[in-house]
Amino acid sequence: MITASPSSVAGLATTLARVRPDARLLDAPVSGGSTRAADGDLTILCAGIDAYEGTEAHAGPALTVLSALSAAKGNTDNLVFVPGEAGKGAALKVLNQHLAGPCITASAEYLALARRLGLPLLLTRDLLLSGPAWSFIMHHRGANMLNGLLQPPTAMISIWPKDLGIVVDEARKRGCAAPMASHAHQQFILGKANGWGADDDARWVCVLRNADSQYCEAVAFTGD
Repeated sequence: MITASPSSVAGLATTLARVRPDARLLDAPVSGGSTRAADGDLTILCAGIDAYEGTEAHAGPALTVLSALSAAKGNTDNLVFVPGEAGKGAALKVLNQHLAGPCITASAEYLALARRLGLPLLLTRDLLLSGPAWSFIMHHRGANMLNGLLQPPTAMISIWPKDLGIVVDEARKRGCAAPMASHAHQQFILGKANGWGADDDARWVCVLRNADSQYCEAVAFTGD
């Protein structure tokens, strides 16, 4: 249920099939952070169910657990079945992180620049969210940035060097350029090197060269 490379998950499924022919691997990485995990409201990307063809009953206990983690609040759409073998769920999670990581750094840049332009940050964020540039990252992480959230983290800075490292590595293996992911990867490595690995990734604003001193002290801006 972690973020892992598709090839490593596929390899694990192959090994499991060899040593335990009676067992199957469900590839089910999750997304949503600690808050949604506590609420049983995670998005789960489940692949490998095709391997249960003819023995679907064997998947029942695993699917019961996954449903409890994803649909406790009644949102059955959170459990997403990805066609194909084990490794395809991991591939989709890699793409999720590919988009989310750079969006976090872009949201921080947006808010830092908005402050330098003398704009009220809450209003600026709300106006952005009311138009076509809406994103979950700005909605969720943007609020954390404005509130100066460091602890407890909804998602730690330290996860991003690993996750974006997987993104960059998978792109390299397939000859696919990923400059935005590569840039965000280096930025989060810098944040972790600054000692902020255990902080919420909303603290990313502190890494920006153009962030002012108040932002770097994670002062809440709810009064703006």
